[in-house]
Amino acid sequence: MRVALRRAAHRSLLLLGLLAVGGCAAGQESGPVTLVFKYARILGNADPLPALLRQFEAAHPGVRVKGEALPWTSDDQHQFYIINLEGRSPGFDLMMLDCIWVPEFARAGWLLDLTPSLQPDELAPYFPSAVASATYGGRVWALPWNFNVGLLYYRADLLAKYGLRPPETYETLVEQVRRIRAGERDPTLDGYVWQGKQYEGLVVNVLEAFWANGTRVLAEDGTIFPEPARAADALRFLRGLI
Repeated sequence: MRVALRRAAHRSLLLLGLLAVGGCAAGQESGPVTLVFKYARILGNADPLPALLRQFEAAHPGVRVKGEALPWTSDDQHQFYIINLEGRSPGFDLMMLDCIWVPEFARAGWLLDLTPSLQPDELAPYFPSAVASATYGGRVWALPWNFNVGLLYYRADLLAKYGLRPPETYETLVEQVRRIRAGERDPTLDGYVWQGKQYEGLVVNVLEAFWANGTRVLAEDGTIFPEPARAADALRFLRGLI
């Protein structure tokens, strides 16, 4: 897989969806409104959501937003939503969605069609891919919120120690990893770390490998893996890293 070392332009898109069924604020016509917002906890020591919600409340008097964090893994979040939404009384009004869930949730009738409430140019400031992820059947079901971007981190100290520059191809990366690990003689020192578990992260990393190797999952005519040799080459390379 002799290609430039690059990661996907964006890894995943997180969206905000408004429930069309059984929200906590349903039936309230006057007085303060309380909205319950389910979101994925951001990894790390700081959670910026509470402060952002307070800013929203200050700008919208009469509206209160109760934020409730979910587990950080997307599989757990999806399971939580499915279990609660199928009962049509989920106990929350807003939810943080992964981009791939929009068609599923819209078809199930769990999302409010936001199209009539949007101004013609309201989504113009967003990346086209963000708007596309929030759109299904020509209608807008969610609003873009944030991107997760794929990045390659490297040990600058180790590269400097061995007189190396950051790699620009996967082949160079593998060569440098082998040289550094041989020189360090540290069995706990990993080389190229990627997500190989049966999980969404595996799909993301595989897609990045496909795109970097010039292959697609779907062609314009719907053909699956139109460049099968390139796809197999990318998978073979990832497997060889294990």
